[in-house]
Amino acid sequence: MENKLYLVGGRKIITDKKISKNKMFEQYPLIYREEGSATRKAMENFIKENNLPSHKKWN
Repeated sequence: MENKLYLVGGRKIITDKKISKNKMFEQYPLIYREEGSATRKAMENFIKENNLPSHKKWN
């Protein structure tokens, strides 16, 4: 089964064309699913494969 990822956020963030993808991932927190989740694994793989910055508050 293929996991699709969707970026969800406030209108200002999503529609701001001036902000780069890297800057967006750097500036705004991400919500992660629980450990062991296939969705979380897909998200972590996407971030890693695309060399995107990210930070977690909790593991």
